[in-house]
Amino acid sequence: MKSLKCVLFGLLINAIAAPVAAQQRAWSPIAPGTAFESGESWVSQGKRYRLYGVRACERGRSFTNAAGVKHDCGEASLAMLVSLIRDLNPVCTEVARDEKGGVSHVICLAVRHRGAGKGSRIDLGTALISSGFGFAMKDAAGNPIHQEYAVAEEVAKRSRTGLWGYRFP
Repeated sequence: MKSLKCVLFGLLINAIAAPVAAQQRAWSPIAPGTAFESGESWVSQGKRYRLYGVRACERGRSFTNAAGVKHDCGEASLAMLVSLIRDLNPVCTEVARDEKGGVSHVICLAVRHRGAGKGSRIDLGTALISSGFGFAMKDAAGNPIHQEYAVAEEVAKRSRTGLWGYRFP
């Protein structure tokens, strides 16, 4: 029975991945002059992009820091996204497209070129979520879109990293 489940799982993965593998993926850096809309989305050269499987805090929602000062949660998520992009210099590729909304859903990766992590790949979504300034997106049934992001969120939540360390009204 276990081997049948493995075979069925393999067939499912191949069915999902086949259309993706059939296309040659183009990886591109985030262009200078990009306008960031939120901690998960931006507009570049007339196209809208959103990090696949990532949610950011919404603008207008506030949190209170350790000093008792209120800050805009969405602005904090946006600032972290911009900082990570500046520091990591990732390249992105489209993994899904919302034709109706005109949004390209992307994953973005950066490669460390020096230091202890030289050669390692860093996923921008994981970096944003594990820093506590992004959240794992869930589907209509409440299941994470990308399981690895849910794990990163749980670790950030337990360690009270980033926004998880503050109070929300």
